[in-house]
Amino acid sequence: MYGGDNNYFDEIIVNGWFSVDSFFFISGLLVAYLTFEELKKGRFNLILFYVLRYVRLTIPYAMVVGYSATIYGPFVPGPLGVFQENKVCMEDWWKNLLYIGIYEGTYSSCMVHSWYLAADWAMFIFSPIVMLPMYYLWRWGKRKRGYKKWSWLIMWTALFIGFTMVPIGITVRNGMPPYGIP
Repeated sequence: MYGGDNNYFDEIIVNGWFSVDSFFFISGLLVAYLTFEELKKGRFNLILFYVLRYVRLTIPYAMVVGYSATIYGPFVPGPLGVFQENKVCMEDWWKNLLYIGIYEGTYSSCMVHSWYLAADWAMFIFSPIVMLPMYYLWRWGKRKRGYKKWSWLIMWTALFIGFTMVPIGITVRNGMPPYGIP
């Protein structure tokens, strides 16, 4: 137990960041479903895949970042009126709109909670690398009689190795603890 006490409620709060995984799962499920539907219809366009998502996310996000960078301070009375977010937004607004604020050595985000958008965008960028081979392997197995079960076995084995064993190896190699608390 973290901190050595026996209070399970503290553990729920301390490890509560795991609950964000459900939102990543929902986002990935929707992206995969819609992509596979487009692939089945033969209408998938990789350029539009990225451009439409970027535009859909960035327009409202840019409005909020612009508000935080310009007029946020005067509308918040008291000690929060000079909150650090306003200064970071004025300097690093462009990093947030490109979703690259999480890749620096120190995390400097305009709004602390916006890390989710950058992480979601990073997973979205790499999603075709997983989904396109998955789809074409499924189609190949469907055409070849008797190969369908092998195509699924190959696909799921590769996904297991890539998404489970690689993070385990990185964790062990760097001597990191198996949970989120350093």
